[in-house]
Amino acid sequence: MKVSIGTNVKDGPWGGGNLFAINLTNYLVNKNHKVVYNLNDDDIDIILLTEPRKTSESSAFTHIDVNNYLKYENKNSIVIHRINECDERKNTDNVNKYLISVNKSADFTVFVSTWLMNLFNDQGLTKK
Repeated sequence: MKVSIGTNVKDGPWGGGNLFAINLTNYLVNKNHKVVYNLNDDDIDIILLTEPRKTSESSAFTHIDVNNYLKYENKNSIVIHRINECDERKNTDNVNKYLISVNKSADFTVFVSTWLMNLFNDQGLTKK
């Protein structure tokens, strides 16, 4: 199986999302799966969308890139959206709506906490 993780992995301390990507990579490789951090191959089985905001240094690709990949490269890839951010954490007002919109590209959604899942479900994110 080939998994694409949408993270620009950084060496050294960089935060929980980076550590998640490193640990998931190690786990998958130890189970003899192939891991990439881009959408350059036409045989990706699972796409893990971790940070869809193009302006984020940790973002390897956006939901638009994923949609184009599905349309032009491999319509059979499964897309999993990992949600690890919200407006409430940084007192912003645009992240939740953006992530709910982005989530339309996903087949499945993974939240880093039950609190975050409940927050997004209360704001209209459809369960997948």
